[in-house]
Amino acid sequence: AAGREPAAHPAPAPAPAGDPRLPVVPAERVIDPVCAETIDLTTAPRAIHQGKAYYFCSPADRDEFVKDPTAYLKKRGWS
Repeated sequence: AAGREPAAHPAPAPAPAGDPRLPVVPAERVIDPVCAETIDLTTAPRAIHQGKAYYFCSPADRDEFVKDPTAYLKKRGWS
């Protein structure tokens, strides 16, 4: 959206000395507004409501949210 800055991503954690693995960026975790499960943002289905992205543990939760977003946001105290 215009005027919004992109979300900041954490810097990769350096691998310990002598470790041949590449640095790993921790996944950003968010809460599903339908079931309150903490989920990995990078693989989660999403829906946009009033210009804000919400992420879900499953397409079924996303579909439930889309039917009545206001009810789920009130249930979680997010409205």
